[in-house]
Amino acid sequence: MNRLRQATASMRKDGENRVAIISSNAEKEASPRLGQADAVRPKTIR
Repeated sequence: MNRLRQATASMRKDGENRVAIISSNAEKEASPRLGQADAVRPKTIR
């Protein structure tokens, strides 16, 4: 029973780490695009 708890906790932690990596990669990819959009937006509105 104790090994099952350890395995389950390990799997849960691994899943949390993968989600964190995916979200940080998404933020890295989105950041330059958002910067470009901010740079272009004032030209478009005026």
